[in-house]
Amino acid sequence: MPYPTSEPDAPVLVCVAFSQDWQQVVTGALNQLLLATAWLTSDPDVLALIRARATQLIEMFGSAGECVMQLFRFTADCQLQISGDAGITWVAVPGWVANFATCVVKNQAYVIMATLVSSPPVPVWTPDGTDWVYSP
Repeated sequence: MPYPTSEPDAPVLVCVAFSQDWQQVVTGALNQLLLATAWLTSDPDVLALIRARATQLIEMFGSAGECVMQLFRFTADCQLQISGDAGITWVAVPGWVANFATCVVKNQAYVIMATLVSSPPVPVWTPDGTDWVYSP
């Protein structure tokens, strides 16, 4: 097969999660990448580079630790919480309480009143429900 031209840890990175029971099997299967017959080159310098990169990839798989999957949730009182243990424990996201309301106010849509208009327009629901129409 054609060989990759980047290092195994060069961006853009991808993530994969699988059972730890398979870690040795996958790491062993990656040893096939060390075979010269796996690559479309016979240049010894290129093969040395490919083998060094394949070895790095094998080490990355072999030394990988447990995945930490981040979960988020909103509580009934609109607090944002995060869990790093599949939802067993939850902690408040730092800064959420102090900053969220300001972010919403700063970025919310609002109506600017035209000169000599004493009340805001009344929103009317459109038949397809995709937008609001304001009427006097």
